[in-house]
Amino acid sequence: MSASSITAALATAVLAAALLACAARGPSKLTSAPGAADAGSDPALTGRPADLRARIAELDDAIARDLDAAAVERPDAAAAAAAAATPMAEVRRTCPHVPSDRCTDLCRLSASICDAAAQICDLAAELPGDAWAEERCAAAKAACARASERCCAGACAPPPLP
Repeated sequence: MSASSITAALATAVLAAALLACAARGPSKLTSAPGAADAGSDPALTGRPADLRARIAELDDAIARDLDAAAVERPDAAAAAAAAATPMAEVRRTCPHVPSDRCTDLCRLSASICDAAAQICDLAAELPGDAWAEERCAAAKAACARASERCCAGACAPPPLP
């Protein structure tokens, strides 16, 4: 047997042994969905429920601040419940016209509210069966719908005080 034949046989044996070792380990287990970190989610999140819930709470607080800044009334539990089953794409309205200049701030805040709502719902989806996360998603959708409605309606001035 020549040296090149021995080398080729040895390389084939090493390759076969490596393939067998990998096959014996079984399928690999991913800790999160492939591409989750590059899909706009926070790379600092580890996927642990406590981390996801903390991020949801931060986004929920941001929505509350934006609603206050836009003088948009926070949705009640009934509005949140009504929005729960509506897909986010249907909640976020696209105005049939370009909002007026006087609506710029409200529409910017509306977009911010809807962006945060989408993130909350994405995070809540990673916590199946978590009632609190589902409620925050529903409330965020309702806030997005209310702010989008105000932006698109041109109702930019805060409602009169009673």
